[in-house]
Amino acid sequence: MERNKREIRQAEMVTKTPIAFWNYGNLPEAYMPASEAGVVGQQCSNCMYHDASYCTKWEEMIHLKFWCKAWMSIDIFENNDELTESDKSFLTELKKYEDINFRPPQSVADAARRGLELRAEYNRGGTAVGVARARTLSNRTKVSPSTINRMVSYFARHEVDLDAPAAKRGNDGFPSAGYIAWQLWGGFPGRSWANKIRRQMVREDERD
Repeated sequence: MERNKREIRQAEMVTKTPIAFWNYGNLPEAYMPASEAGVVGQQCSNCMYHDASYCTKWEEMIHLKFWCKAWMSIDIFENNDELTESDKSFLTELKKYEDINFRPPQSVADAARRGLELRAEYNRGGTAVGVARARTLSNRTKVSPSTINRMVSYFARHEVDLDAPAAKRGNDGFPSAGYIAWQLWGGFPGRSWANKIRRQMVREDERD
């Protein structure tokens, strides 16, 4: 059953409407509700590949109560004999950065929470991905190295959105959709923090 990707994401992340089928993009054909898979205690929400409703293995938005055969315990060193080469590469990356604190600071959490409040109030700004990111940041949940890279990329691409008159406090139309989206990703504190963590990651990379 084909579904529009944007509709799927909006339904799950924004309106929370239950979805019976969720097979699109890179997700495997056997991707299904955990309740139908016959597994106990395994679903996307507690898989090590889960990152703010995004799967870092399949690189797609996911349903938190679904499951696939690639599920892996959050205990990254459990079932180590069953890891694929891709899995081992992923774990090596995590190990390499183990001395880096990937937990968002309070200032970033506050900015993301404010973004969620503005989006709810004005009904504009940000995508489903941005909303999911804001939820993770506002809860001060540790993020992955790939998320840091996405944050750095986001801020670099979208800083221009803040040049719009409506993005400036006191002007008509404030807050603009771009301003709200910027806050969802942690605002200026988020940009500073992501860039700082990215620099730390680069230093670790250079040691190899």
